[in-house]
Amino acid sequence: MLRFFSTLLLITLVGCKSDSQVDTQAFQTLELSWSETWRFTPYYVAFTPDGRYFLAAGRYGVIKVFRADTREILEQLDSEQVPRAVYGAGFVESDKYYYAQPLKEGGINVFVKPLNSLEAPRVQHFENEQASLVVAGKQYAAHNTERLDWYTGERSKVQTAHPVVSHYQLTKSGRVLTGYQGYLLLHDPRRDESLLWDSGLSIAQARLTADEAYLVANDTDGACRVWRVPETQAMGSCGAGNPFSSGRALLELAGHSFATTRNNRVALYTLAPYERRFVREMPKDIVALDLTENGLLALADETGRIELWDTRRNRLLGHYQPRGSQGQALDHVEKLALDASGKLLVSAINLQGRQEARLLLLEPAATAQP
Repeated sequence: MLRFFSTLLLITLVGCKSDSQVDTQAFQTLELSWSETWRFTPYYVAFTPDGRYFLAAGRYGVIKVFRADTREILEQLDSEQVPRAVYGAGFVESDKYYYAQPLKEGGINVFVKPLNSLEAPRVQHFENEQASLVVAGKQYAAHNTERLDWYTGERSKVQTAHPVVSHYQLTKSGRVLTGYQGYLLLHDPRRDESLLWDSGLSIAQARLTADEAYLVANDTDGACRVWRVPETQAMGSCGAGNPFSSGRALLELAGHSFATTRNNRVALYTLAPYERRFVREMPKDIVALDLTENGLLALADETGRIELWDTRRNRLLGHYQPRGSQGQALDHVEKLALDASGKLLVSAINLQGRQEARLLLLEPAATAQP
């Protein structure tokens, strides 16, 4: 009888496939293809949509744009050109980038600069300087309660969920999503129309998909909700959350997929159809992540460990522990940026002893290419 139950248990275990079961073929180190030492941690990192260029910007006046293939610096601004803090930086198109900085006399200037061009940057100004970031896209930039058009200079008032919001997103069409506590407000300044959601969550992060068809929000304890815009009734959820959670929850969207974290656990969902496709538990709490439309997922935990996954094949493409110029471990990853080919841009710092910030470019080994 004991042998029978043992055999039955073995058959049951072999027949089950858990969400966290992985392909162990590629437990190998990601390749460090390039690195650079920074005085202060690069806080904004990004690739262009075509992966040809990447950008890094610190909070204290250093902005650099590189060619991804040669690592050549195409554009560099230092404290002379950007004498004060950086309030936002990134690409608005594959050949244009933006940055924002507060002015000594008040307000914020936002610059859009073409790459490989002697053309002067386009400059716009926000009068109302707030601690929140300036966000920019191909046609619009927005800050606090104002949105402007890069090309016409037209300005519109933005209705927000609260005077001091915790979430702020500018969409391609020019609508602005803001959040406060459990409420989310999507405002269209051109039509002066709004949609309001009472999420039932203590929201950590909230995002619209690029096509504005879906809205996703997660809770500080790990729960999440999904809505099909403009419906205000949730179409799905990601569990009830964990009351003993650390309160650290991250959210990334790419196409019609999203990844959400709770403590050391990440789950990836598709929106059409709505279902969970991937789960991974890191050794420690997750502090940074990025996601691509072709299913690549980059993770970093609070020890500095980085993993790169092909979630469609449930395959680990490699892992990495950042190190400084003297070989010391860099124990904090500030930001990750991932492109569709698997190139991974990492901003990391050593928080123990002498601080050293590094910008790293990692790639999967040839045998583990996605």
